[in-house]
Amino acid sequence: MVNVLFITNILETGGAERYFVKCENCLTDLGINLFTAAKSGSFNQFLKYPDKYYELTGNHFKNILMFISIIKNKNINLIHANSFTMLLYCLLLKSLFPRTKLVYTKHNVTVIERHAPRLFSLIINVFVNKVITVFERQRHLLIEQGVKEIKTQRIYNGVDLDQFNYVEKNTKKRIGILGRLSPEKNHTLFLKVAKLIIKNDIDCTFIIAGDGPEKQNIKDLIIKLQLENHVELLGNINNPEVFFHSVDVMVLTSTTEAFPMTILESFAAGVPVVSINVGGINEVIINNETGVLINSYNAKEFATKIHNVLTNAENTVKIKRAARQLVETNFNSRIMVAETRKVYIEQTL
Repeated sequence: MVNVLFITNILETGGAERYFVKCENCLTDLGINLFTAAKSGSFNQFLKYPDKYYELTGNHFKNILMFISIIKNKNINLIHANSFTMLLYCLLLKSLFPRTKLVYTKHNVTVIERHAPRLFSLIINVFVNKVITVFERQRHLLIEQGVKEIKTQRIYNGVDLDQFNYVEKNTKKRIGILGRLSPEKNHTLFLKVAKLIIKNDIDCTFIIAGDGPEKQNIKDLIIKLQLENHVELLGNINNPEVFFHSVDVMVLTSTTEAFPMTILESFAAGVPVVSINVGGINEVIINNETGVLINSYNAKEFATKIHNVLTNAENTVKIKRAARQLVETNFNSRIMVAETRKVYIEQTL
């Protein structure tokens, strides 16, 4: 039996958090005994094993003491950090429990990686047994900056195909964006695209799902662009599958991304995606085959491509079916969980 402590920052809406919950739901079996820890949030309701969950606080000292207690009392063999903040906790824990293995899933580019890449690589090489990247290009970038190749493994995010069932529906011209309301998601561009589409007398509704620090700025821009009658702000959503089935096109305008779960969930639900080409997105979107990929932050180009998706029904159906087939074959949660389980076993042999 491998006893694993899986830790993340907070159980709120986000791709990394959905990844965390999916692992919590599926990784416990006869060979893996998984314990989890995070600050509580709206995603707590989706935990399958709440009796094995420990709540973090804003007090780092108390959190460290709790981790020490869990490692001792539960005979933890491996700690899995789901963010760089949690990895920093693990560096201290590793010094106290040197035999405990450490796995780190890297979702995004960290501050230390931007400003001190050699230090980041040194931390991985010295303390981390395996770093999981969520797209292949990210793994190669780590190797280029000095992380040992043997330390790296790419495991794509996976979507639950039972939760996100495929639906082909008649278009209602509802265009959605899902994500934290923060600067890097670039909702400004999304709203500029909405303005262009409305100016061309195309009757569409634009749906923004999520919450965050940019909420008031987004509201102000909606008023400035006179889009009050065309934009809906949903706030955080707890059932993304319902959201995806309510929209006809999903849009990603982010300035930075890793490998967005939103794309996979859209594909699974039968919603075509129009996305900027950033991060690992081009590893899942093949332009005009499984989605629409745009190489510049050009509002006019986004508006044109979205209009094409809405009006060219035959081609859009082909894209949706190809996208669903892709997630069934390569990006489903069963593959993700099986490969993560294999990492746990290999690191504790």
